[in-house]
Amino acid sequence: MFNPHIKGMPTTSLKKSFSKQFGLTARQFNSLRMQLDGKVSSILEKRKFDIQQLESKIEYLQKSIVKKTTQKDKLLQKLLRIPQTSPAFPKQHKKYRNMKFYLHQKKRRLRNIQHKLEKLKSDELNHKIRICFGSKKLFHKQFYLEENKYKDHAQWKEKWLESRSSQFLVVGSKDETYGNQSATYDLQNALRLRVADHFISKYGKYITFPEVHFPYGQEVIDQAKIPYMGFTRNGKPQKYFSSITYRFLKQEKGWYVNATLEKETPKIGTSNLNGLIGIDLNAGFLAICEIDRFGNPIKSWTVDVPMYCRRKEQLQASLSDALKEILAHAVSVQKDVVIEKLDFSKKKASLREMGTKYARMLSGFAYSSFQQLIESKAKKAGIYGALRTKFPWFRCLHDCKKRLLF
Repeated sequence: MFNPHIKGMPTTSLKKSFSKQFGLTARQFNSLRMQLDGKVSSILEKRKFDIQQLESKIEYLQKSIVKKTTQKDKLLQKLLRIPQTSPAFPKQHKKYRNMKFYLHQKKRRLRNIQHKLEKLKSDELNHKIRICFGSKKLFHKQFYLEENKYKDHAQWKEKWLESRSSQFLVVGSKDETYGNQSATYDLQNALRLRVADHFISKYGKYITFPEVHFPYGQEVIDQAKIPYMGFTRNGKPQKYFSSITYRFLKQEKGWYVNATLEKETPKIGTSNLNGLIGIDLNAGFLAICEIDRFGNPIKSWTVDVPMYCRRKEQLQASLSDALKEILAHAVSVQKDVVIEKLDFSKKKASLREMGTKYARMLSGFAYSSFQQLIESKAKKAGIYGALRTKFPWFRCLHDCKKRLLF
């Protein structure tokens, strides 16, 4: 697919040539462009995060190498003072060899990370974007056909093309019938998909899927299909629909469709004038402290959240259930919710250098998922949620935690 982000062509001229060459409507081109824009934006954000992570890892690796080099030198001086006939010599010699091997591996890892960092910074400097449609993992399988159980390269290519065509996006607009011109979901729950001009001779102009029902949010989509009256920029009355965007995904059992639409969120019904509810994430539980408007703690409790030996989906489900209970209490007392603003990216970068016990404790914390969940759920519940670095509730929360733990 032609990539405007690499070639640098203007969208308007690209739209005309691309649509004519591949037989696409203007809306279909916009859907492709927006999907590509999303992937590019995701890659750029991830690259910034990766650079930050690699820089942190390099910093901790360099500190660890300096520390272990000093220990190795001291161990060598100690070893030189021990006679080779002494019973303690073999033990100290083995310890010295292990230290040398440890340093060698750390230096190798440091060199590899520095190489990755240089490559990422070079891409950022040259505005280079690397995208592999169909996944990089599947792409590299063509070089190891027998190991990946492919008969020949043609069989791999068929799988590769299928993976590259496994999803597409259909962007909607509020000024189009039923919120989408290319994928129309009518009142009889029939989904009509507009076929690209290039394939009309094979499939016809439309493909209709009768009686399509969504297992979640069907009532919201049904409401979005009802038009409402609005006004254009010139002040003329016009009928509008809620914009609905569809994503078609091909999986092993067949094609699936996801619908996305804007949903009105309730107005904020909480305030910090009544006090605050502070939430702190710990290994295995959430600590909650409620304070009054003067900053005095009036209630504290914990909610268990199993974290160890659990999949990501299970952990998110446990966090979601725990937060649902806490936010329901926040609504009842009409108090804002706050959490401490913590940056654990640097700490996670040093996990390999700080021992397995600390690494397990820190990696078990789902701080990013916790922050995203609480922001999303608080918004849906009409609760004001915020990140605070310094606030009286934080001191009260730690005092409450001490009473709860000891």
